[in-house]
Amino acid sequence: MCWRTLITTSRRSFAACLTVFNLLAFAGTLRWASVSDPFERREFAIATPQGPKVRCFQISAKSSKRPRPVVLFLPGVNGDPHSNANDLRAMAELGFTAIGIDYDQTSLDTSESQLLALLKHLEQKFALDRDRFVVVGFGLGIQHALSFIGRHPKLAPPVLVLLSTTSDPAPDTAPTLHAHTGSPDFAPRLRILLLHWNQEELAGPNPAEHLVSYLRHQKIPVRLHSLSSVGHDFADSQPLVFRGIAEACLAELDGPGALPANPSINEWRTSATPIWFYELPAFAWLCYWGWLRRQSAAPSQRQPNVVIPRPGRSSLRLAATALALAATIQTAFHLLPFFLPVSALTLKFARALLVQSAAAADFDFLANLGGWPKARLSTLLQHLDLARYNRQLSPSKCSDEFFTQHVLSPAIDDAVDGPRRWRRILWESLYPRVRNLKSADAAAQVISNHLRARVTVAPGDHLPLVIEQIWRRQLTNPRGFEALCVAAFRATGIPARLDDELRAEFWTGRAWRRAPRPAFEAGDCVIGP
Repeated sequence: MCWRTLITTSRRSFAACLTVFNLLAFAGTLRWASVSDPFERREFAIATPQGPKVRCFQISAKSSKRPRPVVLFLPGVNGDPHSNANDLRAMAELGFTAIGIDYDQTSLDTSESQLLALLKHLEQKFALDRDRFVVVGFGLGIQHALSFIGRHPKLAPPVLVLLSTTSDPAPDTAPTLHAHTGSPDFAPRLRILLLHWNQEELAGPNPAEHLVSYLRHQKIPVRLHSLSSVGHDFADSQPLVFRGIAEACLAELDGPGALPANPSINEWRTSATPIWFYELPAFAWLCYWGWLRRQSAAPSQRQPNVVIPRPGRSSLRLAATALALAATIQTAFHLLPFFLPVSALTLKFARALLVQSAAAADFDFLANLGGWPKARLSTLLQHLDLARYNRQLSPSKCSDEFFTQHVLSPAIDDAVDGPRRWRRILWESLYPRVRNLKSADAAAQVISNHLRARVTVAPGDHLPLVIEQIWRRQLTNPRGFEALCVAAFRATGIPARLDDELRAEFWTGRAWRRAPRPAFEAGDCVIGP
């Protein structure tokens, strides 16, 4: 018996069909997940002259332009490439090939041989451009980075970033650099940026300042930035800090114009192939199985269509048809209007059939607000539903007029409003982060930090200003960032507005207050002598 007959005529033919369908659907889903992932990841091991192989982890953005600059990350105590994957991903978003190495943290000699082997591998596999190479040392990684540069000054990168924490080396324990570090030809291109958590509550000398004095005594250009609002050992703001480091390094290596030219991860995702495309083989198999089953049955085996009269059969068919038609019409009434443009007719339809009586006043406010060019009805209804949902959960109560003007209203500024499709995308990204916070001040700081960790702020009037474009491009100027903060506050149910100076401010429950600055800004990460 041929396989077609076995599949289409056996008792378990339908079960076999479903099995094949599920396997194809599962394989299609896995393929979609792999293709839609905006990052390329690779784990590899490198043989070293001393000891076993060293594990390395590489991550880069699919949207970035090649050849990519390379950043090598040396983690601190108990750090490894997998535990620092979020930090590597934050730098890869800015177009870097981020590489983490699980080096030997107990021996400077062993780590030296491991780093030499890694650099050799990068030169062979990636054609490493030493003019576009950055090393980032975090915690204990500072010692190993400085020790390696001191022993191999010709291999020094143009930029070295050191993240100093509470356990970093003081001058007496700092790595002993090579004797000729004070000579003019020692790593002439090297620029060091030292970011240090400001220990205002701790007494005693600052180890970062001692390290800076030590490096300057060796005539190595270094710049120190003390950060007081990023949390203990950068733990609360690592995505924000590492994005700022990547921005500063990219501007230092490729010039200030590199930031606006860098492709966005969010923009790449919008152009990715949808999942239904990868599920087509599964549904094609269903059609093919049905065709095989029909063709495999011989004419003599086909049963004639004999209608057996049964009492009430026509009535049941008529009732089933009527119910199916009613369900189809009801579904169409609730789904199709969302795809229609905002007009007087669609607003009247939605007012009568889609909006509850308790939300009628808010819907009328949005409908009379105007400024809905080429917007779908779904955009207006999303503003209505999410704003009212946040109002129900908000512990601070406000008047209806105050709510409609500073939470419900999508109108922020004519220059940044655009099609107003920003509430849901911002709510999905921010609400899980602030849902358990009790005060508006704490939520505003979290929102400000997260927005800055996702969006680059650069000077220039030609950068995106429309809120939806800002989020998609992950790029704007200071004015656009203020408007984005207002939109983010409103998306999470916090009353917000722009003041007379076009600065974002939010309502604390008692008074208006300017939006907190991100814990780490571009001015905190300037590389140069």
